[in-house]
Amino acid sequence: MRVSRRSFALGALAAPFAAACGSSTSAGTETITGPDGAAPSDSGVSGSDGGVLVPDSGPGQVCAPATLVLALPSVDASNAAQRVLYSWTTEAQIAELRQNPTLLTRTLTENGDPGTLWTDLQKRGANGSYSAQFLTQPRYAKNRFGWVTPVGFAHVNGRDFPYGDRLLKITLRPESIIALVRDFDILFVDMNNQQVAFEVPNGAPERVGAIFYDNGQACGEFNAPGTYREYLIPNEAMIESWEVGTAAIQTTVQQTSKAIDDFDAILTRGNCILPDRCQSDAVFYRPFALEISRTEVSGISRALRAFPAQGAPLVHKL
Repeated sequence: MRVSRRSFALGALAAPFAAACGSSTSAGTETITGPDGAAPSDSGVSGSDGGVLVPDSGPGQVCAPATLVLALPSVDASNAAQRVLYSWTTEAQIAELRQNPTLLTRTLTENGDPGTLWTDLQKRGANGSYSAQFLTQPRYAKNRFGWVTPVGFAHVNGRDFPYGDRLLKITLRPESIIALVRDFDILFVDMNNQQVAFEVPNGAPERVGAIFYDNGQACGEFNAPGTYREYLIPNEAMIESWEVGTAAIQTTVQQTSKAIDDFDAILTRGNCILPDRCQSDAVFYRPFALEISRTEVSGISRALRAFPAQGAPLVHKL
């Protein structure tokens, strides 16, 4: 697993649809097609509530997904419209928010590299994708990443809290539209997870609340490091409220930490190997922002147990 979305080269992921693919639009979905004009198959699993798996295999064998210990929030294309997201940030940024409650003040390009999602969208836009061009317009330049659970980027590649150890809870407005950016298509849904035509957000760009990025449905040649499952929140107008240091956040972190601790203990006792994410029953990966390894499970467990004091509660309603 790789820590920096800024240093990840799209490589095999970008080349097939950026160099050799076209695009078409049907029923509000912009579909990236293969060189022969056919849409590549989507081998990802959809429609699951996600969960933590109990391995029942012996030492050195692949963990068998026999039982769910505790369901953790997870997303795919079937339920990507989520109003509540969590975002890690720094103590310095929280200090700024106590003085000025504007949440989205930084762009992806401030460090010189726009990152995997933005690079992906720019490549698609250059290939003629109207949806990608729409999502990279200047009005969405200031943004922040988010996840449906505090697990997202609590620990990555040996580092605890690489984005900061202050946790924001962000609630989107119910009229928000969510953009789904996946391996081969871009589509838009409302908060009921019902697909809407591109003309809806195009006619009301102020309604875009988040971009859900899932570039890991396909396997085979696309089964490489650098897959992400996360949100980009690009529009202050669609944020209903945000908070930090509240009892509700603390409870969520404690519950999440307990689930990961239990799972880590099971893996330790069973001494088994996590299944490949491309296996049809490998739903364990869905609650996580990145492909997960045995070492990363232990790291997340340790990081969440060390969740620091967050300071005085702060709630802002827009």
